[in-house]
Amino acid sequence: MEVRSIAVDLTPAPGRSLAAPPMWSTDHSGPFAVGVVRAGAVEVDVTSVELGSGVRHDLVLRLPRSPGSHPVALDRVRLRLRGRPHRVLEHGWQSWSAVARRDTLGTQPARRIAPTWVRSTYHAAPELAGRVVVGDQFLLAADGCGSSGAEGGIAGYLDGRRHLSSIVASRSGLMMIAHLDGITLDPGEEWALDPLWLAEGDPGSLYSEYLDHWAVVGGARASGPSPLGWGSWYQYFWKVTLAEVRANLAVAARRGVELFQLDDGYQRAVGDWLVPNPKFAPNHVARLATEISDAGMQPGIWTAPFVASPKSALARDHPEWLAGHKSLGRTSDTRTTRPCRAMWNPLAWHGWALALDTTHPGVLDHLRHTFAALVEQGWTYHKIDFCYAAAVRASRAGDGRMTRAQALRAGLEAVRDGVGDASVLVGCGVPLAQSVGVVDIMRVSADTAPSWLPGMLRLPGYPDLAPSAVAALQASVLRAPMHRRLWVNDPDCLLLRTSHTRLDDEQRRILAAANAGTGAFTMVSDDLTTYGPAQWEMLDRLRSVHAEADATLDIADPFAPAPIVTGSAGTCLEVGWERHRSRPSGPVGRDEGPPPASRADRRGTPLIEGGRPGSGPWAKWWGLDRGPDR
Repeated sequence: MEVRSIAVDLTPAPGRSLAAPPMWSTDHSGPFAVGVVRAGAVEVDVTSVELGSGVRHDLVLRLPRSPGSHPVALDRVRLRLRGRPHRVLEHGWQSWSAVARRDTLGTQPARRIAPTWVRSTYHAAPELAGRVVVGDQFLLAADGCGSSGAEGGIAGYLDGRRHLSSIVASRSGLMMIAHLDGITLDPGEEWALDPLWLAEGDPGSLYSEYLDHWAVVGGARASGPSPLGWGSWYQYFWKVTLAEVRANLAVAARRGVELFQLDDGYQRAVGDWLVPNPKFAPNHVARLATEISDAGMQPGIWTAPFVASPKSALARDHPEWLAGHKSLGRTSDTRTTRPCRAMWNPLAWHGWALALDTTHPGVLDHLRHTFAALVEQGWTYHKIDFCYAAAVRASRAGDGRMTRAQALRAGLEAVRDGVGDASVLVGCGVPLAQSVGVVDIMRVSADTAPSWLPGMLRLPGYPDLAPSAVAALQASVLRAPMHRRLWVNDPDCLLLRTSHTRLDDEQRRILAAANAGTGAFTMVSDDLTTYGPAQWEMLDRLRSVHAEADATLDIADPFAPAPIVTGSAGTCLEVGWERHRSRPSGPVGRDEGPPPASRADRRGTPLIEGGRPGSGPWAKWWGLDRGPDR
């Protein structure tokens, strides 16, 4: 891939962004070349160097100093690329966002009518939702990138600490966008973008190579633990009680479970993480950490550090810590007083959750204190959730000085400071690019569920991302190469129970095979007192193959009807999550075509398998010396 032109868009006021700039406009643009190029009022110093199979570009923005010059507010940088792919990997900005193979015309127009807070949940640039196909941070293409138009390619940023980014694919071509969120550039001042990497060739090998380069630049923490664990959420949800937790604790201790995690439902209010509700009051949460540790397991706890309920003591006592509401496209410097609503959860949270302003020093001190206090209680495994809230468009104290990416990164680093390097940090609902180098484990999918397909609980415009086993499976497979490159991949919980579920035996075996083939990080979230021999046998099998399954992973062809994930230790997962359809029929991979027939070059028997190729969802996982004879 090559960059053809560069444009730097300005915004009328610091801390503001334009709602929908003319994406393909030539305003404020100039030709791209190594050296100093001019893009409107801004100079761009471009350095390019070959890196592996592609080229790394480093861009530094500079506002020339001249008589009468004055500061400018930077909205975004647009790089127009040569290439016009027909099929790409849509990759959303955070854990739950869409990860799907799409035609570039498959824009999912229903997303346009979704409420702003919903689009802001799933996209770095919510104004683009439903209008174009977007890869946040990187875009992988199956074709249209080489001189002949048949080659695949990749365009992506090698870091995310300075800004959010989007790579747009449409019938007009490819555009890389760095979102600068109205930061102010003074005359004579410089501001560097995150480095980017462009390459052409086989999309499977380029995907892995890109992640290797990203891991180096981002300082990835990819050697963390991968324990067999239990979590309370998918069995008890927000209604969990201390008695239920202790009943599972007794069984887990006897069965060799290594990690025991208390999820949402123990706190008095979202945001008040050190104050339990009556079911866990007054000191049972701290006491529980000791009980878990005494039982020989690591104590784990769930929090959502960057949101707070309006009813919480945090929101009541510190309204200045809340980010302010800001509509898309607003350019006025006038701030509203209404807090920014980041998530609506009428069941577990009884309404809205508000975004915290992680550019405020008081918030960062609060985060460090809160997580240090949890560690003092004995909690050394921390799952942090709904973290995208720190990077939604909102008014913040750091407007004009910090981008949304920098605001999020500041919050994540404050949490890491609080828990320390000895604790395990797990990201969930968090933008991936800003988490590299901070988290040890990353949720790489939307929520699973005890049902194969989504139920009635769906956010408008995003039915494919509603909780379901297939939504978690698809994203986990397509993000498999991130495992042990950027972090340990968390494919969400493996639900093996036979009651209070709509999953059948074949579907549970499919999910177990996919779990092994995507890194074998295993968390169960069932009532362990109901497990029989079949459930324990499956967990024992997963535990027995963990050492060989937990390795660096690659996808031979991310666009294949049935992707094949191979491990550096010689393992192989082949999986298909859709039935054969005669013609494309919408999202969630339903335009993937039929899975391949059984291969004649197989040898041996898969260690874990479920379903049959050609008849619907299926998965097969081979261990060492049992894989395909290629």
